[in-house]
Amino acid sequence: MSSSRFAPFHRLDLPYRTINGVPLYATVLIPRNIIDSNSSSNTTTTTTTTTTPPHPPPPPPKKTKHPLLIRFHGGGFIVGHRMYEPWFALWLLDLALERQAIVVSPDYRLLPEATGAEILGDVREFWGWVEGGGLERGVREGRLEGRLGTGVDVDVGDTVCCGESSGGWLSVWGAMVLGLGRKGGEGKEQQRVRIRAVISISAPLDATAKEYKVPRPRVFMGRSPPPPRQALAKIRAYIKRIEPGSIRTGCEPTPEMWELLLCIAQQAYLPRLFGAGAGAGEESSRSAMEGLMEMLERKDREMVPVWIVHGRDDTMCPAVCSSGFARRLHKVQPAAPVHLSLCPGEHLFDVNTGKDADWVQEGAQFLGEYWPQNSMSVE
Repeated sequence: MSSSRFAPFHRLDLPYRTINGVPLYATVLIPRNIIDSNSSSNTTTTTTTTTTPPHPPPPPPKKTKHPLLIRFHGGGFIVGHRMYEPWFALWLLDLALERQAIVVSPDYRLLPEATGAEILGDVREFWGWVEGGGLERGVREGRLEGRLGTGVDVDVGDTVCCGESSGGWLSVWGAMVLGLGRKGGEGKEQQRVRIRAVISISAPLDATAKEYKVPRPRVFMGRSPPPPRQALAKIRAYIKRIEPGSIRTGCEPTPEMWELLLCIAQQAYLPRLFGAGAGAGEESSRSAMEGLMEMLERKDREMVPVWIVHGRDDTMCPAVCSSGFARRLHKVQPAAPVHLSLCPGEHLFDVNTGKDADWVQEGAQFLGEYWPQNSMSVE
């Protein structure tokens, strides 16, 4: 039996928000090579004799601030959770190990129990938790409990944000709308968190593409949903069964939930669900999914360097959703660095791809120009 792809990491689970008694967790994955190297450097032996005074103890080792890799999980905002291993790309974990980055993967509420406004609210709260020192305190407490080496520290100012499918959309949204790639975001003169780059994988960045938004009978990853009328009936029946106040923060793609997701995708129902209950205003979730493209043209929505990955044969989220976004970005923000990796393959074709793939090496070289950037030894 093969080992877990998370085996090279130490895991911490930290709550970043509680809603009606239900905690939302972020999982922290710290490369074991970081912990082992720090633990080794902290081990010292002092030998004394009756004739020679003891040597003073060596100075404590310098702490190293490690870059941060934030990853939002995919699943069409319907299914998935922060540690669902089959969707956690191997090459991303390889990248974290290679660059000694600390990985953080948060949960968020899911549709249709939640609204788009509530999902985006969770994302804001998560970034606020990181900005306010919650992540660093959690790592520090884990260290004090003896589970981590004393030299493990997080550099929140040296962050790359990534995600697959809906998680890729959330990554781009956070960088653009929350202004986390700029020195002053959301009216703040100064902030600690800096997104240096974004990695978007198989994401519906251009949700205005007709290939994505027009309802029609379709085949998704080799499977056909029920016919349109039956699909709509299944969607409405599920929504009708939701009890008021229900909260769902993680869900494996069981046959029932996967069929619901396919029905929603076939009927192009996701923008409607995502906008349900959203307030008015240009940044409300009512227009967020299809409004990401228009945000590019705003001068206060400058995009950070972005590496966009997509399979040419994607039947769940057509590749034009990424290529169209890249073209628009290049047109309206020509100075924004973009690396587009269009590869043969289906939706999430990359999950079992390692770091040695040519397209990964090319993208990693592009990424290396922007991240990691500030991480260094500190007193």
